[in-house]
Amino acid sequence: MPVSWAAVASCPKPPPTPKDRYEALISTYDAKPLRLVLLEVLGLLRSPLCSEDSPATPLVEHCVVVCVDTEAWTTNTDAMTEIGLVVAEYKDGKSLNGDVGEYAENVLKKMQYHHLRICENAHLRTNADWMRGPEGNRFGQSRFVTFAEARSILDEVLNQPIVSDSSNLAGLKRPIILIGHALAHDKDNVRKNGLNYDFKQHGSVVKEIDTQKMVKETLAWVDSRCANNDIGLDTLCEEVFGFAHDDPHTALNDAARTLICGVNLALRNWTKKNKTEKTIQEVARELEQYTQDTFESTWGTKFCCTRCGDRNHRNQNDCKTPVHCASCERFDEKTDDVGEAYKKENTYSHIEQYCIHAAEFNGWKRRVYDAHRKRNSLPAGPPPGSHPPSEWRGRWPMATPSDVLVPEPPPPFIRPILHTQGDVPATSAPVPGVRRVVFQSNARERAEKARARRNQVSRGADSNLGESDRAASKKMETEDVAWSGSAW
Repeated sequence: MPVSWAAVASCPKPPPTPKDRYEALISTYDAKPLRLVLLEVLGLLRSPLCSEDSPATPLVEHCVVVCVDTEAWTTNTDAMTEIGLVVAEYKDGKSLNGDVGEYAENVLKKMQYHHLRICENAHLRTNADWMRGPEGNRFGQSRFVTFAEARSILDEVLNQPIVSDSSNLAGLKRPIILIGHALAHDKDNVRKNGLNYDFKQHGSVVKEIDTQKMVKETLAWVDSRCANNDIGLDTLCEEVFGFAHDDPHTALNDAARTLICGVNLALRNWTKKNKTEKTIQEVARELEQYTQDTFESTWGTKFCCTRCGDRNHRNQNDCKTPVHCASCERFDEKTDDVGEAYKKENTYSHIEQYCIHAAEFNGWKRRVYDAHRKRNSLPAGPPPGSHPPSEWRGRWPMATPSDVLVPEPPPPFIRPILHTQGDVPATSAPVPGVRRVVFQSNARERAEKARARRNQVSRGADSNLGESDRAASKKMETEDVAWSGSAW
């Protein structure tokens, strides 16, 4: 009996799959203004953006906002030195019941502030007089982590399973909303050698919010010279909102102030002028002190010695560990007694991982490669006092900057030494109770005899051979083929 359309229509719909839920949330947020998306995922929006019957609705209350900023050494932008993370959760904003405070002060105090300094590059200090780099952090407490630990931390933040009693959310991950200022720059930075990370590798990022795009969306600022220009973070802080962006290009300072501006852009607070009890400058300063007093990250370590690499003491002054730098020992120039003393001082003042001279050479080498790739003039160099790392196999000393472009020769091939006569690998030791049978082929000997016989008797003379001789000749030819390997 055929099934009627009424029966088909009355059947309950299958429950949405995890893919259906994520895709529904992504499509919903793609169609909404950035400011409304940020307000919802922070738990500050009264009317939900998703419809009641949307598969994405159960996911919203588990959303996590992650604001990120990365910084690199000013001399070599391939060498990452810091990661700043600010983490906020939907439930924290919802618990405020609309009491966000002056300039979202109460919301900002609910967030977690992490300043991660990379151990491998902890010795790289900024060479710009107007900025302090990692030393200028004003939020929370700095922690030292290796690249491997940083990857694990990012996994922990971006790959969180949903903890819920609802069967609809079993096995799902918490949706991540990634926010930043010029976010594409930070996404490229984390992919570089060292960290080698992709924010989207876990499939949990459902929305990216760039505060540069939020400014254009809300018309909070327009460049009078060119309307398409993107706003810098210092301009956003100081001109749009009116609070100081002190110690810029410190990762957590930039991440925290990006989120301060992002939340207040979403709340349209840039239009406030002398209408509040506190100024945004006062809120920003209080937030700095509040995070330093109340929040301390549990990741990484407090210390990292840039002399020996130990993470139990603070700096070189506290370190008495004997150290040695193979790079300084090999490449430091010595032309007189002064040069010899300088070389000795460098060689025994740090381990090679923290050799600033090799780091400066690597930064110069990157600039040479970039200039060559872009067909620009090569920079002068290498810098005075710099030298290659100990494994360098290129030309040294260099006559011109172009010497760095000469391909480094491969390491010399060293033939393995076999300790048995005739360079034949040693056989394994005999196993007691097991008989070993060795087959010795005499195919080579028979093939040589066959070739000698053919040289004496032409193939045309085969017809003059007797039956026994022809059979023997044919057998030898077969054996010769077998020796060549074509019959195996």
